[in-house]
Amino acid sequence: MIATGDRHGARLHPETRPRGERHPNSSLTTACVQAIRALAADGTRHADIAERFDIADRHVRRIVGRRAWRHVQ
Repeated sequence: MIATGDRHGARLHPETRPRGERHPNSSLTTACVQAIRALAADGTRHADIAERFDIADRHVRRIVGRRAWRHVQ
């Protein structure tokens, strides 16, 4: 038996869901995400990165840890 949630459109066809800068509420671009990861790799504090891109520092942690924007290399 298939669980009800497994038949949801987002599960069956994830490619149809807007991700990244295609999402209407996105304030970042792919280039911004790559820059955030590069700055973090160079040792810049997450709070400073967040201030520079006008986002929350917890969102910077999620981007660097690849829990958000994981589709961006």
